[in-house]
Amino acid sequence: MLTTNLSNVNQKLSLLNEKIKNASDEDELFAIMDFKRKRTEEKDELIRKINAIENESEVIRLDYEYDVDAITNQDNTALRRKVNGHIAKVISSIRCLRKDSSFIGSFYLYDINYHKDMIKHLLITDNDGYILSEVTIIQKGSEKNYRVQESGKTVFEVKSNGDAWVLYADRKKTVDELLHYMNTMMVGRESEDFVYQLNEDQIEWID
Repeated sequence: MLTTNLSNVNQKLSLLNEKIKNASDEDELFAIMDFKRKRTEEKDELIRKINAIENESEVIRLDYEYDVDAITNQDNTALRRKVNGHIAKVISSIRCLRKDSSFIGSFYLYDINYHKDMIKHLLITDNDGYILSEVTIIQKGSEKNYRVQESGKTVFEVKSNGDAWVLYADRKKTVDELLHYMNTMMVGRESEDFVYQLNEDQIEWID
């Protein structure tokens, strides 16, 4: 019930975001923003209740094995509601951006944010949906794990507890590329006194 309510609130928030874009005057905009604030508070409260129930359960088992063709079938309304409920329970937002690059041409960036341990998941695909690069940022307590995979292989990974960190990298990657990964993924997520410097003797190379 709570997950269904959360899914419904997320849908209402999406509609309100569209209405904000099309507001005809300030009065209408302020009214919509007030509705959005209330829906956001409702969403936060639902997430709090769901997390509380999960924490009380020693083991939670959910079946996430789905037939994609069945999910995309508009007639399978019950299954689609179930999937939406599971997605809303795990994922807080998904954004898809199309970008152009002189290096790899046009590509799609899927920015996925989660409610719990996994902070962020980025998928970069080509026009055909083939995954070019996959980025994950996971946090458990004070420990964070930053990982980049290309063609299913890990090319960059940092494990940090806020004070000490270990970096693993593909030998084909340059120090500049590794620093780029660190600046992109870690700045703003580590403490202000975290030193973003790198020497080759600090790297655990992945063969």
